Amino acid sequence: GVFKNSEVWINGHSLGMRPNGYISFAYDLSKYLNFGKENTIAVKVDNDAQPNSRWYTGSGIYRNVKVTASGKLHIGLWGTFVTTPEITKEKVSVQIEIEVKNDFDTGKEFRLVTSIVDQKHGEVAKIETKEKAAGNAIFKKVQHLSLPNPILWSIENPYLYKVVTKIFDGKTMTDQYETPLGIRYFNFN
Repeated sequence: GVFKNSEVWINGHSLGMRPNGYISFAYDLSKYLNFGKENTIAVKVDNDAQPNSRWYTGSGIYRNVKVTASGKLHIGLWGTFVTTPEITKEKVSVQIEIEVKNDFDTGKEFRLVTSIVDQKHGEVAKIETKEKAAGNAIFKKVQHLSLPNPILWSIENPYLYKVVTKIFDGKTMTDQYETPLGIRYFNFN
């Protein structure tokens, strides 16, 4: 987050403006990068309209900033959505919705590999599928995994797994995306 009225540049080129400060955002830097040379990212924040709230809102960059590199065939920003439609003590069903972005002009065949990684034992579940995405398009896929003997998340034991999704073009991994997963069951009667 950047509060408030931010504008971001790279190497003197404006990437865009954000009028608010409570939501994350991203810009594609690719066409303005100077490969093999130094690049400059600049952020301007304009919060001079005061007072702008019933409380002091602060000003400036107040959350993490990440620069992410990926190939032209990659998992979209916020590109995985993980749910657990069925949970028992013996197993949990995990559904992973994945959004793959193909920035190539032509269609691409690829392997989509998703695994669940346990803090203690490493990989505990895995699925691999062969897919094809049209050129300059977004491809959506739903994968299903079964996780045996899950460790449930609780306040006393806030146990987290990682869902790791990878894209392979032949033998080359073009992207990897990690999503934290806590497994917890509750219901309301």
